[in-house]
Amino acid sequence: MARLRHRRVDRPRRAAGRIAGCGSCRHIAATAPLGLAFAAGAMLYVISHEIIPETHRSGHQKQVTFGLAIGLVIMLFLDVWLG
Repeated sequence: MARLRHRRVDRPRRAAGRIAGCGSCRHIAATAPLGLAFAAGAMLYVISHEIIPETHRSGHQKQVTFGLAIGLVIMLFLDVWLG
């Protein structure tokens, strides 16, 4: 008997969750590129700061990270352009 009562209460919650999930898909899809860009920036920082620590020893952290980013952009451009 308690299971039946629990199912009756749970159905409206599930329906509300489904409606909220479907409604939020439009907004999430619009912000996905921003989230991916943030993740790419975080990965660039980890690569340049944690994996290659020698580049940050002499105090040129910003220049090295900027150079790494520019190199990555050029590499991606050439990859797309040359096929």
